[in-house]
Amino acid sequence: MTTVDAPPKSLAEIQHALKRYLFHGDLAVARLIDDSGGLRAHDRLGIYASAYRARLIEALSTDYPALRAVLGDASFAAVCDRYVRAFPSTSFTLRDLGAELSHHVAADVEVPLRAFASELAALEWAFVEAFDARDAPAADARVMAHWAPIDWPGLAIDVHPSVQCIDVHWNSIAMWNAVKSGAERPSVTALPAPGACLVWRQGFATVLRAIDPVECGAWRALAAGATFATLCDTLVDAVEPDAIPLRAATLLHTWLADGLIARLRVSRDPR
Repeated sequence: MTTVDAPPKSLAEIQHALKRYLFHGDLAVARLIDDSGGLRAHDRLGIYASAYRARLIEALSTDYPALRAVLGDASFAAVCDRYVRAFPSTSFTLRDLGAELSHHVAADVEVPLRAFASELAALEWAFVEAFDARDAPAADARVMAHWAPIDWPGLAIDVHPSVQCIDVHWNSIAMWNAVKSGAERPSVTALPAPGACLVWRQGFATVLRAIDPVECGAWRALAAGATFATLCDTLVDAVEPDAIPLRAATLLHTWLADGLIARLRVSRDPR
């Protein structure tokens, strides 16, 4: 009886086998790889896997320069190596690779100061999200003059797609600013009280502005669909009653001037 060699695997099958090796360590693909250049198939696969992970770590270092500076090259590479093993890339693009790094760092007991490091990573990822967000025009602050007094209680907004609001409990903003400017980095410290910041895109640049708890609560209420009347309600415990309408209008004007709002409109239900 004559024997017939099995037909060669298709390119798609070889690619899937290689993916299983890279993601899960499945060595079945070694049967499809020839020994070559004095290297066994297993050695060739190992070199490829190392180069693949190095490329992923390089991509992460582009998105997380401050985290890399704080942790140091060796520690950052080790964190990223554990991360890409726990969260293998599932996208055709490296853009999405770092989406879960902040959560991974928060749970990685080998990361020094991991609560701070996780917050810094979340801040840096906000810049990625803001920069890549869908484009949309920003409403002009002068639009406020177009609304009659009767309309103001029902005013609502559509948030610009690039806006990110991040909670901060550490001096991560100061650390990010120092790394970006090349200045001396501060020691890691917790803030006296929790804060927040807004990150968004202006033209082709991403910008950051720290905000106090009052503005943070007001912004999050309006961004979640609240009306101007409800926005005023959020200020009751922080602002003198007579000053509430002016403070609310000032905040709205600031957000419009910063380009945080895509559209100002009248909600059907003012409350």
